Amino acid sequence: MNNNFQSAFGSFQLQRRPPTPNQPLQAWDATDEYLLTELAGDGFSVANSPATATLIINDQFGALALALHAIQPHSWGDSCNAHLALATNYQDNHLDNNVALIPATQPPAPDRNAAQKYRIVLWRVPKTLALF
Repeated sequence: MNNNFQSAFGSFQLQRRPPTPNQPLQAWDATDEYLLTELAGDGFSVANSPATATLIINDQFGALALALHAIQPHSWGDSCNAHLALATNYQDNHLDNNVALIPATQPPAPDRNAAQKYRIVLWRVPKTLALF
């Protein structure tokens, strides 16, 4: 199984959560690769982006959040397993977990005390219409 996730924003070791022995699936998919490739192709740079101006919706195992860790993204979703996987993958890659986890029961807002808006939103649209 390949655990080495390569993106335009770095290389990371990612694991699926919960761990399953002999699991042939990797912790990212073509959607994660596509979103990051498009973002890099649009000239986005983590060096020139303000922190907390990026929202990631439905990051399954943290591939998007880890790739963009330098800008301290916010992650919004309803999967406890996804939040646990993100935290574990940050730890496994020796990174400070600086992602603001926002439960799906709260509206995402970059700063609740200001009129600030997200500059970038990466949304992994569910395959199932009922989850959309």
